[in-house]
Amino acid sequence: RDAWEDHYRLMEAMIHGCMVLTDRMLSLPPGLQNGTHLIEFTSESDLRHLISYYLNHPAERLAIAGRGREVAMSQHRSWHRLEEIIFGRKVTDCSVSGIDRLGCTTNSRSASRQCPYTVHAS
Repeated sequence: RDAWEDHYRLMEAMIHGCMVLTDRMLSLPPGLQNGTHLIEFTSESDLRHLISYYLNHPAERLAIAGRGREVAMSQHRSWHRLEEIIFGRKVTDCSVSGIDRLGCTTNSRSASRQCPYTVHAS
């Protein structure tokens, strides 16, 4: 196993509202925690057990999926990576809990909205 893991598909699934089951990673992306935002499995039998468990516990499954989506939307969009490359840090604040239907933070209705992007799903 090499030391690089891509997180694109992981974030794509989370942004679509899926609860993600993933094999154990070298390290999780920033902001994500096993059991809170996604579920890591260690073996095929562990995966089978977890699938069965979460199919029978939909409220837990949906809560984990929702928390994962919130982190993916607020911290792991493509423009966040571009901002880190160009500015050395994220500049936009895209927290999901305060996103209106236009994709801007709802705590500010002025011209200086924090998130100028309109791709957020509500």
